[in-house]
Amino acid sequence: MEKQTPTQWYRKNHHLFDNSKSMINACHLDTGSSLDICKRLYNRLISRGEIMGSLHEKHPHICSNQQKIGMSEEELRNRYDVRVIVQQAIDKLQQGIYLEEPEFIRMHLRGLTNFRHIIDHPDMVKYKGRVGGKTYWSHPSSILKMKEEGILN
Repeated sequence: MEKQTPTQWYRKNHHLFDNSKSMINACHLDTGSSLDICKRLYNRLISRGEIMGSLHEKHPHICSNQQKIGMSEEELRNRYDVRVIVQQAIDKLQQGIYLEEPEFIRMHLRGLTNFRHIIDHPDMVKYKGRVGGKTYWSHPSSILKMKEEGILN
C-alpha cells in the first residue's frame, strides 16, 4: 500500500478526531512526516475549509456549508502574537543543542518584527548564554549546565 501524504491523510481521517493535537500527532505517526509539516498542513486545510477540525466541532457557528468564516483566537495568536511565537520557538529548543542567536532567529522568528524586546527580556536569560562574543540559545538545563561549568556567561 502506498503511503499517504499528510494532506490525503487529513482529508480521509479528520472526522475521527475530537481535538487538533491528537489529529496532528496521528498524522505525524501515520505518514512519517514531521510534526511541523503536519501542523502547517492542518492549519492550511482548516483555513481553506477543506477539512473540519475540532474548532468547527466546538464552534459550529463559525462554519457555514463547510466553509470557515473567521479565525479562532488561538489561530490569530499563533500567526501574529510575537510573544506566543517566541514561546513556541523556545519550546522547540533541545537539550544539548546550542544555536547561535542569528540561527535561532532565522529558524524560528524569520519575518517577524518587534521581537527583540521579548528575546532580550530578563525572563529569557535561562534560554541563552554568551561566550566568545556570541549568544547561544538552548534548552534551559543545557544553558544552566554550561553556565555552572563557567563556559557560558
